[in-house]
Amino acid sequence: MSKKEFIYQAPFPMGEDKTEYYLLTSDYVSVSEFNGESILNVEPQR
Repeated sequence: MSKKEFIYQAPFPMGEDKTEYYLLTSDYVSVSEFNGESILNVEPQR
């Protein structure tokens, strides 16, 4: 058994998101509102 002291670390430390995002497509998706919240609508597969 390990004799080292346990040190807690958050599993997913939050920091600034430096990811560069870009739009892949606007086909088959739209945004609407429901109860004052934005909702993403995705059309079903055909």
